[in-house]
Amino acid sequence: MRNALVVATVAVPLYTAMLHGWIWANRRREQAHLWLAVAALGVAGIAFTSVGRSAATPSGAADWQHGAMAAGALLLFGFIRWCHAFLGEARPATERLCDALAAITLAGAATESFFTDEFVMRPGLASTTLGPQALLSPFGYAVVGGFTGFTGYIAWRLGHAARRSRAARAPFVAYCVFWATLFHDVGVGASLFSAPMILPFGYMAMLMGMSAELFGGFVRSMGAAQRAASDLTARAEEEGAALRRKERQLLHGERLAALGTLAAGVAHEINDPLAFVSSNLNRVEESWSDPRERREVPEILNECHEGLARLRGTVGELLRLARRRESETVPIDLVEVVSSVLPLVRAEGRFRARWTEFLTAVPEVRGDPGLLAQVALQLLLNALRSIPEGAPRHHRIHVATSSEGGRVCLRVRDSGPPIPAEELPHLFDPFSPMAAGDDAPRLGLAVTHQIVTSHGGEIEIESDERGTEVTVWLPIARAAAIPRASDAAS
Repeated sequence: MRNALVVATVAVPLYTAMLHGWIWANRRREQAHLWLAVAALGVAGIAFTSVGRSAATPSGAADWQHGAMAAGALLLFGFIRWCHAFLGEARPATERLCDALAAITLAGAATESFFTDEFVMRPGLASTTLGPQALLSPFGYAVVGGFTGFTGYIAWRLGHAARRSRAARAPFVAYCVFWATLFHDVGVGASLFSAPMILPFGYMAMLMGMSAELFGGFVRSMGAAQRAASDLTARAEEEGAALRRKERQLLHGERLAALGTLAAGVAHEINDPLAFVSSNLNRVEESWSDPRERREVPEILNECHEGLARLRGTVGELLRLARRRESETVPIDLVEVVSSVLPLVRAEGRFRARWTEFLTAVPEVRGDPGLLAQVALQLLLNALRSIPEGAPRHHRIHVATSSEGGRVCLRVRDSGPPIPAEELPHLFDPFSPMAAGDDAPRLGLAVTHQIVTSHGGEIEIESDERGTEVTVWLPIARAAAIPRASDAAS
């Protein structure tokens, strides 16, 4: 049992020093942990030298006691600073006095000036077995008096703080235990009574009490940090959800704006079938009154069905593009998506350019059909807007699909004026000059770029005197799994 206690007087302070040293290494602003680690090393040194003195010969006892004085200097150096850091005080003058005393102590230990050649037999650590102990010299008494003065100063500061703060009460109680063991060993040393030396246990109790308060504060701060991190995560998720909602609103608004530019062309796409159906119905009325012409009625009705189907397809595509819904990620035939958009822009473009289309079959991609349709619509509108009205024979818009290197490609090329070279690097910036002004020929490229990249794809733009070509690359469905398109803003 005694051996276990003796080992604990050394092991516990060393463990305490490592624990608080590690905490300080990770939280440099909390200086109290650093100075408690330094003080713990001093306590470990005092305990170790006490064990050594108990087993030493009379001639070697003074050497162990000089080592104890050096360890005490380290303890005092760290303990004064721990007290100030723990209480949040700045007392540089007191710390300088402590430093001077510590330096004098180290010098005295190095020159072996603390003890005389005389010794007495005193009980050892946690034992009544007598061991040699050298007597203090006058210089030693003076230094020990200085140590006593600083320990009293620490007791005064902790006691004063304990009256105002609950956090200081546990360290003050632990310090009182240390003082009790100190006076106990003074009584033993003065031969007032005979008992084992227990001061190292007092050091250990003091250290554990102060460590418990500091470590408790560390644990509480970690808990507070965890709660703050949880709150921050929850807030980030809320902000992210709000941002995604805003993003969906932006995408929907951009889609409606693009459809708005097609008003004239869409009206033409609707009016032509309606006029065709109306004319055919008049023919049915006329033919029905003449038995000889009734045989033409089925053919006329079939033509009406074709016109209505064309009308239903146009209206359906408009509704599909304008409908606001949650994004979904499904396998998509890009040719089908582009083909569904082309009827909406052909009428708008009949006064601007001729169309050439090479929509070859390509592998499926994964993504949101509505968003990819918006990409195709925006690219076609940009191509149209780059070409002035009035000379369709002199301009051309080329649309093509292909698959290359495990990716699907959509190319839209127009023969309009080139984009200035200095503006090409900034086309996808929503605040670039290209996105400002009603006369900007290419709108919505920032949103288009965002949609494409959210589908795991890329978009490239080349422009020269022959016109501008926009190329969209998307991964084949079996080659890459992409994130949800609704995560474009996250």
